[in-house]
Amino acid sequence: MKSARSDDESELMEAPADINEAEAKIASSTPRKRHKFEVWWDEKLKELKEYKSLHGDCSVPIMSEQYGKLGKWCENQRFSFNKGKLAQDRIDRLREAGFVFEGNIPRSPEKRFPSYDKLRMSHIDELKEFIQEFGHANVPPTYSINPQLGKWVENTRGKHNRGELPDDRVNELAEAGFNFETPLTPDKYHSYAYDHRWDERFKELMDYKNEHGDFKVRPSHNYALNKWIENQKQSYRKGRLSEERTARLEGVGFSFAKAVKQPKSSENVTQPDEIAG
Repeated sequence: MKSARSDDESELMEAPADINEAEAKIASSTPRKRHKFEVWWDEKLKELKEYKSLHGDCSVPIMSEQYGKLGKWCENQRFSFNKGKLAQDRIDRLREAGFVFEGNIPRSPEKRFPSYDKLRMSHIDELKEFIQEFGHANVPPTYSINPQLGKWVENTRGKHNRGELPDDRVNELAEAGFNFETPLTPDKYHSYAYDHRWDERFKELMDYKNEHGDFKVRPSHNYALNKWIENQKQSYRKGRLSEERTARLEGVGFSFAKAVKQPKSSENVTQPDEIAG
């Protein structure tokens, strides 16, 4: 049997509803405590506006020591927008600030990529030197003399094939003699790599001659170069050295004749009579 409730008990049961309604009114008039991520987002938007006031647009570079973090944040906003995950109020605030979500983002390398541009121009100068020395622009990815140049050429060719290089950059590279063709296949590259190593050894040989006046490289001085010289002589005697390489070596005064061994002095040779006696 249910017990009857008093009037006081009924009032107590209804009290929480009145209290909740009062709390809701207070909450609506009290500013909501903002999440730290929201504060951080607003700070980045402020940085973006400051950037625009200095540079005239919101195309913040990622590869920049000064603006790299802001540039990455901008890329994240663009990515979230393309995925439909960016809140509308943030889209509106970014558009109001001049942020561009769609299309090619205008960039000025000379203006906002000083360190990157300096490195690129340095690689272009190195490429020109490579072409002048070897007569072609096929810098191997594993170019031992300058690994950074080989890697840069490979990456730049890949960007061109994917259509990621602007026209002015393509024209600049073409004027420098850059090779945009498809990279060498493994078999052709193996042959090219061997040719490249031969060219490096030949240059090393010429450096030695310029310093010492001859081609008599001792193993103790440069074992690898001494071994290479012996290999060229053996290939020549067996008819395996190409005419082009033979001509290049003979053209600088290289001799394929065997080195004449000097006989030991008679003073150092033990005579039979001495052994018997």
